Amino acid sequence: MATEPQKRKWPKLFHVLDINNDGVVERADMEIIARNITDLRGLEPGAPEHQELHNRLLAFWVEIEELSDTNHDDKVTLKEWLVYWTEMTASPGRYRSVIQPITQFIFTFLDRNGDGQVTFDEYRGLYQALGIDPVVASE
Repeated sequence: MATEPQKRKWPKLFHVLDINNDGVVERADMEIIARNITDLRGLEPGAPEHQELHNRLLAFWVEIEELSDTNHDDKVTLKEWLVYWTEMTASPGRYRSVIQPITQFIFTFLDRNGDGQVTFDEYRGLYQALGIDPVVASE
């Protein structure tokens, strides 16, 4: 069951993932995010880490699209997004199977030196890759 803090975060995450600010989340947004993160890390297309991040973000998109794109227009509106997260949190097993691997991969990807910690500079880089003012990271 979703908590109130989760419900407040869902629209924020939607707007973060709508990186081109067109009011919907779609495959193109995930591709831009993947490119921004791999550019930040200096990874060339075709590099194993580059391909792995790209594949995981696209798999995340497919999951979102399958569950929430009710009109099958290859776009997810905020309304559809909220339905997706409501259904996702109602199934703890599904939530863990989808979200935890992505979260773990992003953490590992950001942990550039492999010390098991994400530094503030690494964290700020994620904000930059997501098109968020890096100054906000300190807040």
